[in-house]
Amino acid sequence: MLIGTLAPAQAQVSNPSSAVVVPVKAPKISLGSSSFVLGVAKNAPYNTVRSTGGKVASYSISPRLPSGLSFSSSKGTFSGRPRGELRKTKFTITARNATGTSSKAFYLEVVKKPAITLSNYSKMLTPGVRSVTYTLKNSGGRVFSYSVSPSLPTGLTFSTKTGLISGTPTISQARTSYTITATNPAGTSSKVYNLEVLAAPAFSVPSAILLGVGSGVPDTGVTSTGGLATWS
Repeated sequence: MLIGTLAPAQAQVSNPSSAVVVPVKAPKISLGSSSFVLGVAKNAPYNTVRSTGGKVASYSISPRLPSGLSFSSSKGTFSGRPRGELRKTKFTITARNATGTSSKAFYLEVVKKPAITLSNYSKMLTPGVRSVTYTLKNSGGRVFSYSVSPSLPTGLTFSTKTGLISGTPTISQARTSYTITATNPAGTSSKVYNLEVLAAPAFSVPSAILLGVGSGVPDTGVTSTGGLATWS
């Protein structure tokens, strides 16, 4: 029997120089929208961030978002309900990883709801006569659009930019209430305006009146068949 010493097994040592290193690409992001207008105390819309480059390690935003909004450093999105107004401001979102960064800018504005008043709340118009019915003042947030309900009578137009009624009515209309509404992302403000279009004056008189010497003048028998009129 041969007695000997077994040689120890050789440990396998990996060769660091043979490892394959896959470089990480820098991020490359894009935003779903470049501009947002939010309403005070209203939920922020979902803003999408897409990366077509390397995996993003973290996101950051500059400057800081207004009170009520929070930013996700893992997703690059913001959420919440802004607590106050903000003028149109530029913000920059930056994506980072070990290789580099990618940044995109967007604009954010926060508005409060409109608050409109009219210079008057009723008017009588005459067919064929051009008229501007009222002036409008807004002491609230910026108005994005105006609307009126129900539809105006023929000849009158409504501006969705200024909220004013103008034009030349062509037909008479009984007193009707119209609702003027101002709208923006924070809400609405409405006022009721009463409008009447008078019928054109029309009347008839006898074709001849016979008077006696020394007698009084009888009622001429003028009959009004149209709208209100003044006589002269």
